[in-house]
Amino acid sequence: MRNILISLIIIFLLFPFQGLTEKKSIKELPPRFIKWLKEEVVYIITRTEKDVFLQLETDRERELFIEAFWKHRDPTQGTPENEFKKEHSRRINYANYNLGRGVPKPGWKTDRGRIYIILGEPRDIERIVGESQIYNAEIWFYQGLTKYGLPPGFNLVFYQKDGIGEYVLYSPLADGPQALMTSYFGDQADYLAAFKTLKKINPSLARVSLSLIPGESTRFGRPSLASNILLQNIYRVPQKELKDRYAEKFLMYKDIVEVDYTANYIDNDHSVKVLKDPSGIYFVHYVVELMRFSVQQY
Repeated sequence: MRNILISLIIIFLLFPFQGLTEKKSIKELPPRFIKWLKEEVVYIITRTEKDVFLQLETDRERELFIEAFWKHRDPTQGTPENEFKKEHSRRINYANYNLGRGVPKPGWKTDRGRIYIILGEPRDIERIVGESQIYNAEIWFYQGLTKYGLPPGFNLVFYQKDGIGEYVLYSPLADGPQALMTSYFGDQADYLAAFKTLKKINPSLARVSLSLIPGESTRFGRPSLASNILLQNIYRVPQKELKDRYAEKFLMYKDIVEVDYTANYIDNDHSVKVLKDPSGIYFVHYVVELMRFSVQQY
């Protein structure tokens, strides 16, 4: 019996009981949490964080989770202001005010809005408007985002497809130079011919029509595969270098630990060992190693 009890203690310490919580659909949540998931953090929340959030049972748990969500992204924990949250809100407001004009959807839902929310302000924007042979377009240039696995510098092109509505994100591989021109009657599969035609009309737009990465070779007029990989990687930027283990721990401990003042999870490692002394008494020894942090941080 004693051995069974000790085994249960070890299991509890290493793998705290996690109730079988049924995952809710987003529609079942109160409106303010639906808005938080589907609008405020839709581009930056990880799959793990979203799955955990949908398993929470009370509004109190959800509020604590949201607090932990932002706290985990705060670059200067221990200060009154969360710079990440403030900048994220600014980007959403900018997208809604400036990038949703003339389209039947809020700015954050547009391609430009999504990119702006994820990457922030471009280093430079070149606007091409009012030319009869090409659609209105914008060339955004970004630099200094290598820590997210992106090239040292790269361009993004948005164009007003079919000349109306919102500006959509351009892909050299999926769209090609021919998509940027209002009247191109050449072979749609001949990217090189389309590039040469576009170059005569607007060299700046032609320069980024086969590759979004400056200096990349585009021999024989083949569109850049690396540019498509770049576009995919941009959507993963918010998850880069983010450890979302805290979310799993939040779900694991929410019914065990009563939280009144903080929703912080401190990354740690641990070890447990059971020793029996000569008198027959068992001792459970455990050690918890915390990551390096300052007291002010928490």
